[in-house]
Amino acid sequence: MISKGDKVRIVGSAEEEKYKDCIFEVLSEPYNICGSMVVKMKCHETGKYFGGGYAVEFLRKEGEE
Repeated sequence: MISKGDKVRIVGSAEEEKYKDCIFEVLSEPYNICGSMVVKMKCHETGKYFGGGYAVEFLRKEGEE
């Protein structure tokens, strides 16, 4: 389960290649938007911020396979 404060990477989505070098910090606990569990997150290296939420099904915690 992904939680606030975790470090994650995007995997298995169309944006995986675009953000392959970015480790995101999860800024919120997971919440439901239209049936999908999402989190707010930010990449400190690039400044990219997903404020509207990003689906947790496409995130992997750093250090997990």
